[in-house]
Amino acid sequence: MTRFIQQCACRGIRPASVVPERFASRPHLVSQLLRNRRVARFLVAPTGFGKATVAYEYAEVVFGFQHVFWISGTSPCFLRDLDAGVLASAVVACDPEASLAVLADVPVLDEEREAVFSMAIDRLLESGCEVIVTCAPAADGWAALQRDRVAVGARDLLVDEEEARVDDLAPFRPAVGLPLAMRVPCLRWGEEGQAALVRGLAAEELPAETRIALWAVLAMGCGSRSDLALLVGSVRAGEIWGFLAQHYPYAGIEADEDTFNAVAVPLPILRAALAPSLDALARIQGRFERDEMVRLVADRMVARGAGRRAAMVMGAFASREAVSAWLGQAGWHLLWADGGAELEELYRTVCRIRVEERAGVNAMMAWARALAGDGRRAIEFARKALGSPQASDTLRAAAALAAYGQGNAAARRAMAEPVESWLARIAQESTLNAHEGALRALASVALADRSGEDPLARWHGVARELLGAAPVEGDLEQALLLAAAWALDAAASTGAFEPGREDASLLAGADLAALASFVAECAERAAAGGSLGLGGREAAAALERIEGALALAGLPGLGERAQAALDEARISMARGGREAAASSRSRRSSAPAGPGADPFAAPGAPAAFPAVSRGDALDVSSRAAAVPLAPPLLHVRLFGAMTVSVGETDVTAALKSRRRARLLLALLVLHRGRELTRERIVAMMWPAADQRTGAKSFYRVWSELSRILAVGGRCPYLVRDRYGCRLDPALLVSDVVDFESLTRRLLFGPATGSLAWEQVILQLQETFDAPLLPAEGGCETVGQFRERFATEMVDGLVAASCRLRRDGEPQGALWFAREALRRDGTREDVYAALMRAQMVSDQRSAALDTFFACRDFLGDSLGLDPSPSLQALYQSLLEGDTAVGERDAISRC
Repeated sequence: MTRFIQQCACRGIRPASVVPERFASRPHLVSQLLRNRRVARFLVAPTGFGKATVAYEYAEVVFGFQHVFWISGTSPCFLRDLDAGVLASAVVACDPEASLAVLADVPVLDEEREAVFSMAIDRLLESGCEVIVTCAPAADGWAALQRDRVAVGARDLLVDEEEARVDDLAPFRPAVGLPLAMRVPCLRWGEEGQAALVRGLAAEELPAETRIALWAVLAMGCGSRSDLALLVGSVRAGEIWGFLAQHYPYAGIEADEDTFNAVAVPLPILRAALAPSLDALARIQGRFERDEMVRLVADRMVARGAGRRAAMVMGAFASREAVSAWLGQAGWHLLWADGGAELEELYRTVCRIRVEERAGVNAMMAWARALAGDGRRAIEFARKALGSPQASDTLRAAAALAAYGQGNAAARRAMAEPVESWLARIAQESTLNAHEGALRALASVALADRSGEDPLARWHGVARELLGAAPVEGDLEQALLLAAAWALDAAASTGAFEPGREDASLLAGADLAALASFVAECAERAAAGGSLGLGGREAAAALERIEGALALAGLPGLGERAQAALDEARISMARGGREAAASSRSRRSSAPAGPGADPFAAPGAPAAFPAVSRGDALDVSSRAAAVPLAPPLLHVRLFGAMTVSVGETDVTAALKSRRRARLLLALLVLHRGRELTRERIVAMMWPAADQRTGAKSFYRVWSELSRILAVGGRCPYLVRDRYGCRLDPALLVSDVVDFESLTRRLLFGPATGSLAWEQVILQLQETFDAPLLPAEGGCETVGQFRERFATEMVDGLVAASCRLRRDGEPQGALWFAREALRRDGTREDVYAALMRAQMVSDQRSAALDTFFACRDFLGDSLGLDPSPSLQALYQSLLEGDTAVGERDAISRC
């Protein structure tokens, strides 16, 4: 017998540091282990799937840790005793009544040790000791040696629908269609679950190809089997694909499918765990160097439209030299994918070393700074690109266009000259490639103010040429969408779309009709792929701003999917959610640029033009401005006097003279983020209006409210698509939510502990003493909400009074009953609750007065007699038996 085995004996004491103090019980898995106790049970899964927790719960439930051995396979003493062949005999010698041996975290063993370990398991079973083994998938080599074993795998350990339904951490989450991230135990229940998952992966003894494949799957987020085949070879790819599908469910692989959609893991966490080993893995595999491997993954992501995530992968795992080379190739794609922030991050990484395609990178940075509103830096980068002898004429025009509209009039003229010179040169050419045509569209619309042309007509003319020549997709489509956004904003700056001042000839024209149809169709198609891109986002936002005018003209607006994608993009920008944006990647394919390609140089070049934001060149009053990275919360109070504030800024005064805007906001708040159709809002606010008048009134009021709640030129709180409107619940703080939470506590009691009725009283007096919107008497819907809330509050007060009386809190019961009667003196149950509270508080005369008041009200107002239960309560009061009333109260509560 060895001292190690002696120390592994639990002797009725739970082993320390095995599981957290609080863990989720999984009785169905314990039952699965109980089905056959005469064979070894193997729990085979990666770290984070709760193997130790299940074994721990089994040992506690079945044996109470009596005659239980918890043997850690990570200890060197485990291998020592295994090699000595004394593992089983030492357990029996230490405790002849040994009932269970848990062999936890058994490492990868060679064939000889596997055979010895299997014999040790057999000897333990023969002695009457049950055996449970936990190990990682790579260490599971006993299938042939333990043919009768019970194996519980990673997919068995996923959280099932029944567990999700009763999980108190997510009580309202639907049980059907759980996302993968909510089924991995450590991600659902554990603290720092993502870090634990990846740290466990880093610690596992996996073959180099398998570890590289898992790294690629988690880095890319989504992709296909062909992506892994490029990394590990087609022969090994099939084997690894099946292994990951079986043992690593968080990779999001189904064995019979060719795509994966992995759990989202933040790249800083993935980098901290796996980056140190990538060099060694690449050397062992021998197919690629580390930088080649990372660049291959990034290029595959760019080809699928996930440029932003690709940039973050390069920044996290590649060397600065590799980032520099990749930036010159893929930077334009990154800008079109709406990844200006990621582009700047990469530039900061490599700016102090030699950068390939320096002129092109400077042009990219000019666009990135222009998009961020930094005109001074945009001009600086543009001048660097213009001064480079390596820059082509097309690249110089693109760089100048980036800075056009930034700075003073002299700077504008200086930047306009290279663009106009380039336009004049290509006008002499008979044919243009697609990229030159796209840049021509951008430049033509941007410089329309200098020639006095109509931007909508200019866009329509150029778009007609491009659309008639060849299919438009990828970056070229994004360029046309961005040009469309500029044209719309240029027309909007004249007031042509303002409610009540619409330009009828413009609305009826073919130019606007063609543009609206093109944007709506492209945005809907891009949204179906998961990402609008820069041009799509700008064009969709421009179309949304004039949706009222489009509706009057009978022109298409944004579809439901496009509106949802636009809302998601805004939220991602507002919250700085780069990782969140990566989870909605586009799956549309486009060929990546070749190494060292000039993005504007020759026909057929796969790279595209820089992303161009709306600028002062068009004198646009609604110049695009990003929503602040952390938009302030919208605070709305509806009980008593209505007050509204955006962060610390009170906007109540601005709403005071706009009754309809105030009412619209109140209706949206009352529905707490649920979508309302435009027709329903019109019916609530203008019940007598016809459809056309109601629609015009709605768009006018919506615009007023948007301007009042705007932050940095945008309103992140109001969300509207073609058919529905709502408030973003993530940015709303309302006393309506507090009210409904309070009434639930009153009705059903708190989840734990007592009611803390003194604090509830204070909240009632300070916050909910006045009715809902008392000054709003013209809206039937508000009146219905007011009546419903008042009824629910009285219901809650009566229920709370009953519960407090039952719990021995007569003063609290008395106060809540009195408050209920003060709010509603027409309900018999309120009088009964007050009588019972008065009786248990020894206020018999007051209880009699309450009964008589109730009897008089029922008789005088309704012609009714008191109910039998109230009569019985009165009779018990006369007989002096307050206990009868109390028993009656408890039975009714």
